[in-house]
Amino acid sequence: MINTASNPRVTVLLPVYNGMPYLAEAIESVLAQTFTDLELLIVDDASTDESIACIQRFRDQRIRLVRNERNMGQVGSLNRGLALARAPYIARLDQDDRCLPDRLRQQVAVLDRYPNVGLVGSWLWLHRGGLHGRRTVVVGMTQVQDYGSFLGAVLTYASPIDHPTVMFRRDAALSAGGYDDSFKFCEDYALWCAMATRRWSAVVLRAPLIMRRVHETQQSRTYAGVQRQNARRAHHALVASLGADGAAQRLSQVLQMEEAFWEACPSQATVQQALDVLEAFLQRLERALALTPFEAAHLRHRVHWWMSHGALMGILQRRYRSLPVYRFALRGGWRMARCPAMWVYPVCLALSPLFVPSVRGVLVKILLRIGRQKYVVRSLSHRLGEWIGRFSSHLCRAV
Repeated sequence: MINTASNPRVTVLLPVYNGMPYLAEAIESVLAQTFTDLELLIVDDASTDESIACIQRFRDQRIRLVRNERNMGQVGSLNRGLALARAPYIARLDQDDRCLPDRLRQQVAVLDRYPNVGLVGSWLWLHRGGLHGRRTVVVGMTQVQDYGSFLGAVLTYASPIDHPTVMFRRDAALSAGGYDDSFKFCEDYALWCAMATRRWSAVVLRAPLIMRRVHETQQSRTYAGVQRQNARRAHHALVASLGADGAAQRLSQVLQMEEAFWEACPSQATVQQALDVLEAFLQRLERALALTPFEAAHLRHRVHWWMSHGALMGILQRRYRSLPVYRFALRGGWRMARCPAMWVYPVCLALSPLFVPSVRGVLVKILLRIGRQKYVVRSLSHRLGEWIGRFSSHLCRAV
């Protein structure tokens, strides 16, 4: 199982640890790609189940199997794979997910066309349950189309690219230090932050190219607390690396919009001071990174959008000092009119005296459900596009 092609275009990096029963499905999805100039580099992390036997049943010469002598963890396996990869482009895949047939072709086309783009992700399907289950398209990934929107996403405490969907330039990832084991369980977000500081742009394709299986044993569920803690550290490191001038802690708090921010800012005056620091930081950032007008606008829009949601969650907790945060979001101008939080906040402000804990819980559930409706609309739109495409193909063949 040695790949005879010494210079493939894409290395699909698949770390494996006790990957049964889904591993065969993941491997088959790579070998069935419409883009064929690839190697499938499987790094087995000292599995104790039947994973090795499953891999060895495949006779495709594009498969390379590397076995760790001891369990190194996912980050160690990923970095070993990066060091051994032969291709300039690295596509990630997890052992319990699978690629849709056209995934690699579409992502390679983006990296080939745009040399400033360091990584490209996609929407994905969720597969709930075991080998058989229902799927729902997920389009709630942060919309990213250039450097400004990419930087804005990571600055506002979001990982804009789901890890199993990503394809990135190997040299860009290595120059950013690769995966950092000190940010375990959010090593992908830490790498995106490091690449953003080096001014690599990113794109998220508005089509589902991965089928991701959701189950209770995933690390994101099992180690959620550690993941959040390390994500906060990665975010703070990002802010500090972008020239926070000694205000990294305050900036990180205001951009995360979590409980620590409200505790550190007990009054409207202190909230306004934190927002003034944020505004000065954004202005310096635009100059230091020489952002184009479009990049600066996309960065600002993301920050203002995030502040509007922070203000809304604040007023639901009857935090009247959230008003300066709402005013800051208003600076986003007419583009913010499409953000539901901007319209809901004044209503919640007027009704806030009624927000006892039980009412507050119901309101949060309602708002989250309303927010998910855009996923339903986009899912229907995507499926309609698929149906129209198939119908057009059948019609052309009939003619």
